[in-house]
Parts: sequence; C-alpha cells; structure tokens
Amino acid sequence: MRTAQVVLQLAIKPRVLAVLVVFTLLVMLWVLVLAIEFLLVRPHLFLCVLAYYLEWHRCQRLLPAVVVRG
Repeated sequence: MRTAQVVLQLAIKPRVLAVLVVFTLLVMLWVLVLAIEFLLVRPHLFLCVLAYYLEWHRCQRLLPAVVVRG
C-alpha cells in the first residue's frame, strides 16, 4: 500500500490517528529524556567522583603537615 492510501484510511478513523499521534509524542518525549540523562546526569556523576578523588588525595598530602608528632 502507498503511504497516501494509509493516511486516507487513518483519516477515516480519527481515534486511531489520535492514538498514533499521542504515541508518537510519548516516544519523542522518552527520547528527549534519554538524551538529557546522557548529556547531563552522567557528566555530573563523573564530576562528583572526580571531585571526591581530588579531595581525598589533597587531604592525604596535607595530613603529614597537620599531624603534630609529640
């Protein structure tokens, strides 16, 4: 079947067309959420782990200077 014929058949059934539009919008929204997760959440976690790593090493280097040996 040609695309035009399918569109005409769907136009006859407006509820089917409405369901398809809603489904398409939900899929597009889900793809957007996945993109936001990939672009924002993962780099944020990486930066948090990196900051913790750097802070730990900084404290380890400063520890001998802070500890008073009696």
